[in-house]
Amino acid sequence: MFEEMENNELVRINEWFEEVWSLKYEDKKNIYVKRFEPFLCKKNESLNQLKNRYDELLDNLKEFKIRKLNPEQISKFAEALPLEWDDFLIELKKDSSFQVFIYVSLSISFKNMIAKLIRKRKI
Repeated sequence: MFEEMENNELVRINEWFEEVWSLKYEDKKNIYVKRFEPFLCKKNESLNQLKNRYDELLDNLKEFKIRKLNPEQISKFAEALPLEWDDFLIELKKDSSFQVFIYVSLSISFKNMIAKLIRKRKI
């Protein structure tokens, strides 16, 4: 019985993959474009998980020759962060180097900025 249920699940997964792969190029492209605008952090998602999911979305867009400019990448990622990051983002945007951040180094910049803010608060 369990094997039969398992086989049924595998059949459904296989059918889903066939459906996804059969989508037209433009349909696939539109799916990723539509995912970019409402992109937000999921409940209980870590910063690393969010960044990995965002990187995957950007990579999928690149496959369709859609490239987001650095300011747009950073802005969208900042918007996707959960509410508890709001105060941090306000402080980060006050830093003059924020305007020249490169998305690829954003997580490093976040870690450096967190350390800088912690030092300031201790003083």
